[in-house]
Amino acid sequence: MTASPHFAAAKHRDHWSIGGSFFPRVGELASTLIGLHFEAIRVSLCCVREVGHSTTRSKKMAYNLKDEEEVKEYLKNLHIEYQFGCYNEKNPEVCHLLGDFYEAIKLDTEKAASLYKTTCDQYNYARSCAKFGDFKVIGKGCEKDILTAYKYLSKSCELNDEYGCLHAGVLGTSKTDVGEKDRATQVHAGAKYLKKACDMYNSEKACFYLSGIYLGGLENFIEKNYKEAYKLSLKSCELGNPYACANLSQMHSRGEGVQKNPELAATFKQRATDLYEELTRAQQELKFHQGIDP
Repeated sequence: MTASPHFAAAKHRDHWSIGGSFFPRVGELASTLIGLHFEAIRVSLCCVREVGHSTTRSKKMAYNLKDEEEVKEYLKNLHIEYQFGCYNEKNPEVCHLLGDFYEAIKLDTEKAASLYKTTCDQYNYARSCAKFGDFKVIGKGCEKDILTAYKYLSKSCELNDEYGCLHAGVLGTSKTDVGEKDRATQVHAGAKYLKKACDMYNSEKACFYLSGIYLGGLENFIEKNYKEAYKLSLKSCELGNPYACANLSQMHSRGEGVQKNPELAATFKQRATDLYEELTRAQQELKFHQGIDP
């Protein structure tokens, strides 16, 4: 199996070396998207809490979230508010939050999937299109269907959702058939979605993923382009991606797409190490406080 474009230039084993450790290669496409999907869940949870908190505050109600009974009351009221906002007021944002509630709180993924699909189909709500597309990729709360997943993710990107663009780009540039008329069309569409996520939404993951494609090339459809890879890696590094910083270090060390510069190579290596340590700490804290497995 061909490695993910993240690691397309791995012919040099130390391209992703930070502090003497090597990052693992990305596995199957589904694994990549599952990781991205959990990040979206975290964002959704923040929205659930933030909207619920502001709503209850407006009613001058205070909850002690350390008290189990008050937590139950809080969630019950939040559920009622989301149902009213979705079904009575027909607010697509609230319908999406209701889907998040079913996914993260009720653990009813079938209901969540149905809400995301309906909110996308009826209201063209971009984030719901992305979430339903993610669900279809892995068969969460619905039947797994990559072609339908790509359709909804692409729609989400066209509706200007960052995650939709990133995930459609990951699918489009994979070896998985997503229903385009031919392989070339699929790859270039996928690269276009990644570029949009990188350029328009400053998605460090999209910039990094696309840089990996240019580092190694993609079959006969996208040629290696070290200069473009360097530019994308630099942006991703500046946005906080440690793996992109590690690539910059190796490119400066080897003179790939840029002049050799040992000092800059060392600088980017240190930056990569610092970012990776920060990322590791943040993930550990998130897992401890929220109980969501990465």
